[in-house]
Amino acid sequence: MKKILPLLIGIYIFSGSDLIAQSNLQEFDATYVVSGPATLQHANVKIINTGSSSMDIKVSMDNLNADPNHITYFCWGIICYPPTVTVSTDPVSMAPGDTATSFIGYLNPAGYAGVSQVTYNFFDVADESDSVSVTFLYDITTGIDELSNKIDISQAYPNPANNITKISYDLKSAQNGKLVFYNLLGSVVKEINLTDSKSTLILSTNGFESGIYYYSILSNGKSSPARKLIVAHK
Repeated sequence: MKKILPLLIGIYIFSGSDLIAQSNLQEFDATYVVSGPATLQHANVKIINTGSSSMDIKVSMDNLNADPNHITYFCWGIICYPPTVTVSTDPVSMAPGDTATSFIGYLNPAGYAGVSQVTYNFFDVADESDSVSVTFLYDITTGIDELSNKIDISQAYPNPANNITKISYDLKSAQNGKLVFYNLLGSVVKEINLTDSKSTLILSTNGFESGIYYYSILSNGKSSPARKLIVAHK
């Protein structure tokens, strides 16, 4: 019998910082459909131990049905795991009646429309059959197609970059915009306001740690297709 009960009244789905959906379904395992723009999405799930003994709970992520352009990752306990990790390394200990509120599941569309299905399975380390799962079906349908016809953004060169790289853009009919860089966790690491409608930027990468980044142009709440930048300091 399952002892881990997801407190589904406590499942919230966010687009950026705006609440866009809330569920009060009373079920053990459930699927939630999320429609939103091509910006960072995140969902908070509360888990409660309804059993009579303590448990060490881990979480696994199944993103095999995610759009290949979308980046998925999660936080559990005090650790936020990179997209390459699909099973948490550190469990969260829960006494009988305890509620865990530390889980956050992220989906970064990287500016791309598409459909992604991501399932999170919470399980007891001592008995993996004692588990419960929650599936999020993300329908990212807005924010890219219209803008991609209006804005050109080049691949960075050189790429990988050591100290500097160049990026060209053309806003065309868009009135304004900003160039935004994200790390693999979807966090914004740099923003550049674009004052010219068309230009080539020479960007110092000295403020970036070595690693993989994505960048796109945001204009009027919409995002251009994302490009990849690799920073490799020598």
